[in-house]
Amino acid sequence: MVLVAIIAIVLSSLILIKSADWVVDSTRRLGKDTKIGNFALASILLALATSLPELFVGISSALSGQPTLSLGNLLGANIADIALVLGVVGVFGGVIVLRTHQDEKIKFTMQRNLLIALFAGLLPIVLLWDRSLSRVDGVLLLLFYVGYVSGFFQKRVFSNAEVDAGSKGSFWTRLLEGIETGKGGVRGDLLRFLAGILVLIVSARVIIFAASFIATSLGVPLILVGLSILAIGTTLPEIAFAYRSIKENAPNLALGTAVGSAVTNASLILGVVVLISPITVAARREYLLAAITFALVVGIFWLLIRTGLKINRLEAGVLLLVYIAFIALEWLGFRLF
Repeated sequence: MVLVAIIAIVLSSLILIKSADWVVDSTRRLGKDTKIGNFALASILLALATSLPELFVGISSALSGQPTLSLGNLLGANIADIALVLGVVGVFGGVIVLRTHQDEKIKFTMQRNLLIALFAGLLPIVLLWDRSLSRVDGVLLLLFYVGYVSGFFQKRVFSNAEVDAGSKGSFWTRLLEGIETGKGGVRGDLLRFLAGILVLIVSARVIIFAASFIATSLGVPLILVGLSILAIGTTLPEIAFAYRSIKENAPNLALGTAVGSAVTNASLILGVVVLISPITVAARREYLLAAITFALVVGIFWLLIRTGLKINRLEAGVLLLVYIAFIALEWLGFRLF
């Protein structure tokens, strides 16, 4: 059975990569049709779409009375969204370069979202100080996400970043107009986008189930499965999508999805999970290493963005090594206190 699980992981990974091609192509066309920049589009829509595996895992674990599994998954996925995704893409896909006619504006937008991602990632840790996440905490997390999205979809935010100066109306207005009129092939692009996301999610779920089966067969603790195997598995859509984005010379999509997914996981998804089933942890040391690692990863990424609009292979390697070290310490049972 373990051999069957390994074969399932390999085949699903191939399907995952192919479906990422569909999503990249359709997203770029949607961005062009609606005159919304790639980074802005990826930070909201793509981040939400590629975070659906985490959402499904979270709801399932909450309904089954095991929300701690989802907490571990989301904490691990947030680290993976930046360190693993950009690390793997940078090392194996080549230098990640942001080059547009509005580099400084894109840089400002990226730095702004990194600060939001850092705050979003640390907010659950602060709320966990009493070793529990209540439904009130869940409401606060959801309100944070609503504020994040509403701020992003104000026209002035897009005009300061990547939207064309001559465009009129909000993103939703232009998208709905395109669907109603069929202008610019919006309907077809949207269908391809949704189909690609669906295949991404299904193939990722197969990988998650197979990896979890292998882990439980080996007697791996549940919290460790969430922090490592599930976190990596639910981040596979982001990895596949980011890799294809770099190969298609659309780095804004890769970076926007990675940062946006971190915000989505820490606020929207965790908020939903906590509303369904409040979380209680035995001791702060169970999540302290993950919290410090997340802050370290975002800090490193912040420095890379501040020093230039690119991440070379060496810098991506540093992010990847930090992630590998985190996983190794978790599996070795290391605790700070």
